[in-house]
Amino acid sequence: MNIAGMLLRIERLKQGKGQKEICQGICVVSYLSKIERGKVDPDPEILRRLFQELGIDYCCDRDFLAWAENLIKKAYYQLDYSLDRAAFRELTPEDKKLSYSPFALDWIILKGLERDEIPIEVLDECADAMDPQQLAWYYMVPDACRGQENIRRAKRAYEILGSSTSLLHLALAYWEASEYLKVQELCEQAADLAVREGNTYNIADSFFMAGNLYACLKLDELMFSNYERGIRLLQNTFWAEELDGVYYNMGATFLEMNRFDEARKYLDMVQGKHFLLDQKKCLLEIRTGNHEKAMQYLEEMEKEAAKLPPDHEIQLLMLEEARMELKKDFLSDRAYLNLLDRLMQLLEQELHFGYMNFYHDQYKEACCRQRMYRKAMEIETKFSSITSKMLFKR
Repeated sequence: MNIAGMLLRIERLKQGKGQKEICQGICVVSYLSKIERGKVDPDPEILRRLFQELGIDYCCDRDFLAWAENLIKKAYYQLDYSLDRAAFRELTPEDKKLSYSPFALDWIILKGLERDEIPIEVLDECADAMDPQQLAWYYMVPDACRGQENIRRAKRAYEILGSSTSLLHLALAYWEASEYLKVQELCEQAADLAVREGNTYNIADSFFMAGNLYACLKLDELMFSNYERGIRLLQNTFWAEELDGVYYNMGATFLEMNRFDEARKYLDMVQGKHFLLDQKKCLLEIRTGNHEKAMQYLEEMEKEAAKLPPDHEIQLLMLEEARMELKKDFLSDRAYLNLLDRLMQLLEQELHFGYMNFYHDQYKEACCRQRMYRKAMEIETKFSSITSKMLFKR
């Protein structure tokens, strides 16, 4: 299907105009119908005049289109190799022209990949007009779908592109479905493929994803060794600022292990600022007896939480959990255990197994303090079962 015909039809219907109304004096209705259904390759001048009837300048400028084509190719390349998005930034001021040009479909896909405000429904409507490469990139647009449908799309993208970027996207789809054994397998394949491509960032990203996997499974040595490999690859590059997530994960894991000096070292290396970082720093100060400093981080958490929509219950429970840790003998407080019951329930529903790991020992300890030994055993059994399912799910 011709993208110009699709755009023409969408805009005509949006304005509530009939085919006869806009094609009068330009072409016959049957020709317009064929254009809209992608049955003909329309004459550029006729196309321009049809769009003009809708108050839109359809771009047919050859010099502009040659310039745009070159930059669009660069934009895809920069996405594939996680390079600076210079081409996308250069194209952005020409948004209106690109949106009504032969490159409209590529432009919509690129904006979706850059998490621009492109409704998924718009991309879905255009899928029939996409060539194989466009379709593959469309399948990698973030948050388009979840579960098995996400895996199906990611598989198709990899079948078309065969790149380490598409393979890592497939690994991420399995990650979100908690099929961790498959994630491990794909991370190893992606690292090998990225080496053959010379894709430095994706080699590191393979190690980081493997590190995240081992963190969720509480395999600390494997987690740290994979993180360190990725860090060594990126630490002296322009990607170094993207190491924040790795430093945060390492700090959070050391905090969970009560290795507080190491936790502080890595959490302090994070350059950015966000709710979860303030939460970990708050808990670190509480657990090392610095309640005054902890209160400062708690105030920052409250400011961030105030900006969240009401459906972000997990973050609100994390905030309340930190508040309760400031109290003496909080582990013996039934209200604290009730809070953890609800928090762990939500984390399991959302497949946030890393966060479940973080609270796991605290949850068991609260049960034991309150002489609920059977519940503590049930928690351990359930957690072991979840971990086994993540490892051996097919």
